Amino acid sequence: MSGGTSLASASPSRQRSLGREWHTEPDDLESLHALSLRLAATDDLSVVLDDTLRTVGKLVGAKLGTTQRLTSDETLAMVGQFGFGEAILAEFPVIGLGDCSVCAAALRSKSRIAVPDLRAEPKFYKIGDALRSYGAVAAVSTPVVGSDGRVLAMFSLYWPSEHFPSDRELRLLDLCSEL
Repeated sequence: MSGGTSLASASPSRQRSLGREWHTEPDDLESLHALSLRLAATDDLSVVLDDTLRTVGKLVGAKLGTTQRLTSDETLAMVGQFGFGEAILAEFPVIGLGDCSVCAAALRSKSRIAVPDLRAEPKFYKIGDALRSYGAVAAVSTPVVGSDGRVLAMFSLYWPSEHFPSDRELRLLDLCSEL
């Protein structure tokens, strides 16, 4: 249990939240184990990224997701998606460091960026407007880091309403972003 909170001392709403979290942990572990078995069978980074994106998206309840691979010229090239349809790959094939997207901001900072409501963030207004046409309101972009600490890629997950990731969701994103 995180933070030393016991179920008995938690408020009723926190008890419900903790109960759901405890209930989902075995399912999370099974999903992560199945993912690790699939990943062990391939050396193709694009396949690894797409499979990991789909798994973590399902685990955290995101309705949309994209994954981009870092290129040699420090841009993010779109390599996979779920929920958007293939049009997103053509609309945003490459994201540059100077772009106004959540994933570009996460790449610049080399850390996760969570935007609970793209409509309320002026610096993400332009990309938020485009993403809302697909039904995205909230976004989280998480750098995928290699064993040497370098950013290899980016996972971006989206929700159709305001959303800030729970501690459980953040832990799952962290686990899936360390390749």
